[in-house]
Amino acid sequence: MNTLRVSNNIPFQQSARVRYVPTMLSLILLSLLPLTVARAAVVRTWDGGGAVGDNNWNTVDNWSDDTLPTQADLARIVNPATGNATQVDISSAPAVADGVQLNQGLMRLFNGQSLTLDATPEVTPAGTTNFLIAVGGGSATLEIADAGTILDVLGSRALIVGNGGSGTGTLDQTNGTVTTGATYVGNTNSVVGIYNHSGGSHTTNDLRIGVLSAATSGAYNISNTADLNVNGTIRVSQQSTGLLSIDGSSATIDVDGYLQGALGTLDLTADATGISTINLVGTASLAGNLTVDLSALTSLLDALVIINNDGGDAITGTFDNAPSGTQYLAGNGRTYSLHYNYDATSMSVGGGNDLALLMVPEPTGAAMVLLGALGLIAWCIRRCRK
Repeated sequence: MNTLRVSNNIPFQQSARVRYVPTMLSLILLSLLPLTVARAAVVRTWDGGGAVGDNNWNTVDNWSDDTLPTQADLARIVNPATGNATQVDISSAPAVADGVQLNQGLMRLFNGQSLTLDATPEVTPAGTTNFLIAVGGGSATLEIADAGTILDVLGSRALIVGNGGSGTGTLDQTNGTVTTGATYVGNTNSVVGIYNHSGGSHTTNDLRIGVLSAATSGAYNISNTADLNVNGTIRVSQQSTGLLSIDGSSATIDVDGYLQGALGTLDLTADATGISTINLVGTASLAGNLTVDLSALTSLLDALVIINNDGGDAITGTFDNAPSGTQYLAGNGRTYSLHYNYDATSMSVGGGNDLALLMVPEPTGAAMVLLGALGLIAWCIRRCRK
């Protein structure tokens, strides 16, 4: 038997049964934890109340009630009237929240840090479980610049760039990894949404550019070594103005479907070696406009493949401003013609389901001689009539 001394110094003989009572009580309390009611989600608002220049997410003084958002809270970031208003930095430890609203100012993910939104969030008082950039007026920017930076918007949740009011929401991704259940660029209510993707990878199950109202516009700009993987459909102009801009030949674009509406535009800009191809497995439905700039192209390429469809479905529709045969002059001095039925595998026109610009053949030597002879005959006929 062990002897436990209490405050009055009277010996107390502790039996094994007594010794295990606290353990038994702990087990009972732990078993009851799943039966407890989770606390209601709380909106934690960035007020920038930390020390001057301290813009760190993990500084409690920068949040309302001096409390960090938890996985059950909605983090709402605005540009406060006073305090640290320029940016929010996630730089010391990964931040976890149920949802994030970025209303104004600048939020930067850098130094290899990550912002993770839970896949099974509680319903928040704001009625959203998405990551929102520019909400209800004002403008906001999220920058993702370092290779180790991760932004995960998991499950069926959406990354929304531009979601209401009259401001502009911008996401600048030059590196890092972005994974989302869905991505909406220019969602609703007279807002402008812009996703500039020039590096790193973005994987999403659903990409919509120009989503809900006619006064909204969205633009997704792909350039340099950006890697876009859409495990679903790209919708360029669902109900509002949408722009998919592809600049250069170094980007990787893999999608399961491509749908462009009447207010949508596919904008292609070649570099010296060509354009970046949309690799498609599924259906393509086209409307709206196509704009092409080949002025920087110097390589003599026979074909510039815009959409390479590995599936068996034919392209539905055409661009309103670019019927089959529309021609574009390139910087290499040659002309390229648009074709909706190109076969990239056999490199032939007719019967295919790929969209391509094909170099227009120059007249052969024999053809030039024939044209010259015809011209000479026509000249002689005119002379004889005089």
